[in-house]
Amino acid sequence: MMGSSTTHSVTNTQLQIQLAGIAGRLERIEADISEIKDTVVNNDNRVRIIEQDQAGVHPVLDARLDALEKRTTQHDGQISELTKNVESLRQTVKTVTWVCGIAGGAIITWLIAQLLALI
Repeated sequence: MMGSSTTHSVTNTQLQIQLAGIAGRLERIEADISEIKDTVVNNDNRVRIIEQDQAGVHPVLDARLDALEKRTTQHDGQISELTKNVESLRQTVKTVTWVCGIAGGAIITWLIAQLLALI
């Protein structure tokens, strides 16, 4: 004897009920897939818009950075020139202070000589 096999009797009604259940599930899956597809398309559109917006921003930023670099270079030259001028003025102040000191000493010496001549 080969093993006993049991047969299950399946009716057309049961098959129809199962097929109807499967059909309902497939419709829900189809709707879910359609929703996922719409979401992906919307995300692609958003990414495309963002990329296009940023593509326009980069050249503007690059141009602004280049302009700032040029201005910085110009300011560097101006700062160097001002540094030279300050050094020159410092030397001038030293010289004027030295000359004024000598002149002041000479004036004080002359005043003392005048006061001593009066005595």
